[in-house]
Amino acid sequence: TTIAKSREVAQLPPYSNQAILIGEARESKVALELLNKIKFEAQQHSNWPKDVKVYDVVPRLMAKVAGKERLQILLEAEQRPQLQTALEIILDLSEGYKKKSRSVRLTIERDPVTF
Repeated sequence: TTIAKSREVAQLPPYSNQAILIGEARESKVALELLNKIKFEAQQHSNWPKDVKVYDVVPRLMAKVAGKERLQILLEAEQRPQLQTALEIILDLSEGYKKKSRSVRLTIERDPVTF
C-alpha cells in the first residue's frame, strides 16, 4: 500500500526499531523534569546499549489531553535486542520513580504509529 511504502521510505516502524517514553502531568515542567532524569540515568547505566539513539524531550503531537500536558522521548536502535535492553533499563528506572512522583503518568509505546 501507499502508507506502507511511505513508512518504509521514512524508516518508520515496522521498518525500524523505535519506542516512545511518554510522560503526562498537569504541568509540563513536572513531566519534563522526570523524563530528563530518566533519560540521563538510563544513558549512564552500565548495560546501556551504545547504539541506541535517545532524542530530546519534546511535546506530543496532541500536547494537551484531558487537562494533562504530554511530552515524549523517542528511542531508536539498529537492532531490536538493543532497543529491548534499553526499554528494560527505562522500565526499571520508571518503576522506581512511580512511587516518588505520582503526579506523572509514564507510558512506553513500542513501534509507534504516530509521534
